[in-house]
Amino acid sequence: GGKLTITNQNLICLMGSIGRTLRPPEEHEQEQHYFFTNTALCMRRSNSSSGGAKSAWFSNCRAFLRCQIDIVNPKVIVTLGKVPFDNVLKALDYDFDYGGMKFKDVVDRHEPITVRSGMRLVPVFHCGLFGVNVNRRSPDRTDVLQAHSKDWETVKKCLDD
Repeated sequence: GGKLTITNQNLICLMGSIGRTLRPPEEHEQEQHYFFTNTALCMRRSNSSSGGAKSAWFSNCRAFLRCQIDIVNPKVIVTLGKVPFDNVLKALDYDFDYGGMKFKDVVDRHEPITVRSGMRLVPVFHCGLFGVNVNRRSPDRTDVLQAHSKDWETVKKCLDD
């Protein structure tokens, strides 16, 4: 969204950890161009800003997501979590074989997936409040993004190429 949520704050920090400046969403002047979207493009009826997404939202929005990807034609797609990762793959008709791996294993490989020529997908854990408290935990809990920032090194490599 257009407000400084915990997810947005953490995205700003994680982009900073890889040497990229990302300003708060209400600041329209960005130093570089990044495009953010949800893989479920539908509006929520509740005031909740996290959780509760319905699988039908993702399948219903998939064709629109594909159009959005076609139009933006990003060099790098970063998915925050398993559901967005799976949905982007489905939107692009990319047959990904987990091969018995869990999503954590896919993230831990730190390898982007070339989903189209010149377009790579990097799966990371969601950096919202739930994601930083459950998926990646720093040993001493003083820097909740420390463990996440290691995953973002893959994003850096892709952006630098």
